[in-house]
Amino acid sequence: MKTLRVRISVFLCAMSFERMFFRLFNVFSRWKCSHGYGVQSPFAYQFIRGVIHEQGEYYAYATLRRLSSTATKDSALAHFDMKWNQLFFRLANFVQPRTLLLPTSLSPLSQQYFKSGCLSARVNTYQTTEDGARLLAQEGVGPWLCLCDVLLAAQFVQRTLMSAPFSDGWLLVTGINKDQGAGRLWQSLVDNKKTVLTFDLYQVGLIFFNLKYVKQHYQLKF
Repeated sequence: MKTLRVRISVFLCAMSFERMFFRLFNVFSRWKCSHGYGVQSPFAYQFIRGVIHEQGEYYAYATLRRLSSTATKDSALAHFDMKWNQLFFRLANFVQPRTLLLPTSLSPLSQQYFKSGCLSARVNTYQTTEDGARLLAQEGVGPWLCLCDVLLAAQFVQRTLMSAPFSDGWLLVTGINKDQGAGRLWQSLVDNKKTVLTFDLYQVGLIFFNLKYVKQHYQLKF
């Protein structure tokens, strides 16, 4: 029995070390890419450094922070902290979409961050996955920007992109690693030839549809 316990302990220690090694390797890989190391595409490098990891103060941040301090939280809505809200702002500011597609479950504060990033954008909201897929299918050529969960993103790519070309469209995909099923859906999106550029921020993924770029996937620390 003592020998068996020792073997089990050794096995568990080895498994723990292996998990720790892969976790550290994953963190290092994301950190390295996040700082632009190994990113050969000028567009991707500019996007990673100038949008995702931009630390500068934007024109609307002060006003939006004041809104954040007074905003009430409805437990029925999806809320994001300031780090993510500011990313939403920067992304909308970078893309300058004609159309913003946002779920009705998104908090008013997060919606305002999107809207403030591109004041000229038309804002459409959707309630169900089916509504979201229908609105996305109507957009066609962009620029457009849609916040959605990984299920809607997968349905959009499978049902719509197979029959129609899309250009300059962005999907901001939430919950990509919330469970194994979501992880598999996200990986299928990353592997799909139509998604072109994909960025994995662990909690959120970004997909850019533009066939003039070479397909590439980036894992980032955010």
